[in-house]
Amino acid sequence: MSKIAIIYATSRGKTAKVAELIKEKVGNADIFNIKESGNVDIKPYDVLFLGNSSTGHGDIQQSWLDILPTFSQQHFAGKKVALFDLGNSAYHKDTFCAGMSHLYKALKDKVNFVGRVSVDGYAFEASDSVVDGKFVGLALDEDNESDKTDTRLTSWIKSLAL
Repeated sequence: MSKIAIIYATSRGKTAKVAELIKEKVGNADIFNIKESGNVDIKPYDVLFLGNSSTGHGDIQQSWLDILPTFSQQHFAGKKVALFDLGNSAYHKDTFCAGMSHLYKALKDKVNFVGRVSVDGYAFEASDSVVDGKFVGLALDEDNESDKTDTRLTSWIKSLAL
């Protein structure tokens, strides 16, 4: 069985809630709020879920900015890495969930990313987290589309083939 870590940063607790939902769906996993834990040693883990809630206009959480230089220097070979981000597709429709693009760009040369998601079914105008017509991870809108979260999470996790 794969050893799983869910590592996230949040402002108002919504990303923490999603991290708990992911844990429920994957079974056993360790959860780290990096504002409290700081940098996380990924060595013991096979699968990493990296979560963010976009702030401002597609910005990454400050907690990620604080640890990313050190976090990104770790050894990611052989690990599956899945990104997830929470944003507001109505208020920030031109930068929806763009915060995870910062994680993607910082790690893309070192990481085997899994879990890209089609933009079909999302209502937004633009996002730096869209590459070749797909989000680089799971985009969620707990402000306007919370009724879609469970379905999106279930489908996404199933696609990861953990």
